[in-house]
Amino acid sequence: MSSARTVAAWSAMRAVYEGALPNADLLAVISRRHPRTIERRAAREDWRMPEERTDGLSHGERISRLVKRLVGEMEAIQRDGKGGVYDKARIETVAALMRAVEKAGGIVGAEAGMQEQQKKTDADKADILRRVDERIVELARFFAEEILAGRADA
Repeated sequence: MSSARTVAAWSAMRAVYEGALPNADLLAVISRRHPRTIERRAAREDWRMPEERTDGLSHGERISRLVKRLVGEMEAIQRDGKGGVYDKARIETVAALMRAVEKAGGIVGAEAGMQEQQKKTDADKADILRRVDERIVELARFFAEEILAGRADA
């Protein structure tokens, strides 16, 4: 038989596993520590909460968030550099990620350009169809007048 504490721990783990943002209360239940203890340690060690979920965001918005995080990481590298000594692996990782984000931004820009071109093409097609429709109405009126005047067969 499971104790209430074990059931609570499993429930908290499931919540985190299924996408709930972790917080001091959930972590306290899982680790069997007091939430205030977790909050103090998180503050002392500068734990960072993940940003909101990216579901439903455009590619541009998601890339913007990545860029913000990478800029923050570059600032942290600078802050952590003691006496001009920096963590080379960390710098190379950030540089590689920046290049990837730059390429992704180019792809997003290309997609946006394609969407703009599609909008222009759609507008051009709509204009052509509008003019064809106007010409059909014009010809129908002309032939109706010809029929009424007896100059054409119905």
